[in-house]
Amino acid sequence: MPPTSPKKHIEPIASVFGFNSLSNEYKLLRILTNSSEDGNEVEVLILGSDSWREITKEFQLIQMPPPLSKKGGRMLWSFDLMVLGGRLCVMDGGCMGDKVVWVMKDYGVNSSWAK
Repeated sequence: MPPTSPKKHIEPIASVFGFNSLSNEYKLLRILTNSSEDGNEVEVLILGSDSWREITKEFQLIQMPPPLSKKGGRMLWSFDLMVLGGRLCVMDGGCMGDKVVWVMKDYGVNSSWAK
């Protein structure tokens, strides 16, 4: 059982479990809302360690490409995130079975998403 976060009272926007092949570490990541400041807080737990730590400089939000799927005028997201040819990619599942792959040509540049 992982240790309890000191920010357990804050409901996470998202929680992610991942593996870093460079450091050979499994990690838990929590993105938390921050009502007192602009932006969000991010904390990480390396499995096997005994404490959570806050991420500040290592974390950057990337804007997603526009969603393909629409239902009743509402945008829907059904996507898979992956790396393809060394580039960040999003495959939009669509609501009608259509698949669209978006590739970020320049990492971190939101305007570089291309179908």
